[in-house]
Amino acid sequence: MKKYYWLMVCVVIVGVGFWLQPPRYNSFGDAIRADLRQQGIAVRRIELVHAWPDTVNTISYGANLRVTLVSGRVVWGRLECQHLTQNCTYQVNMNDMGRRALLDLVDGVSWPQQIVQLITQIIQEFH
Repeated sequence: MKKYYWLMVCVVIVGVGFWLQPPRYNSFGDAIRADLRQQGIAVRRIELVHAWPDTVNTISYGANLRVTLVSGRVVWGRLECQHLTQNCTYQVNMNDMGRRALLDLVDGVSWPQQIVQLITQIIQEFH
């Protein structure tokens, strides 16, 4: 009975961790889609279109955005980052929307997922 108590405590801690964690994105498309969704803009597809100058610089990152809305309308924009996946901003040419900041992208598995994996291993050891 005592081991199940600690297991439930761990599950609650992980649940609170998930709830408190800020959103994390692995791709620019996911980050932009989430930001547009918060503004009430429904997006079907986001494409990053690279032009020759965008591929020359290896420190900063830039790309044109081709955003297809749910209605089928296509709007263009621009993504710019100061350090590859950090300090990024984007702008889409619609609704007088100004330049918006994006959260930095993350690589790999986030820490709550690592905790879930650890708890899964512990549960498997009990069975």
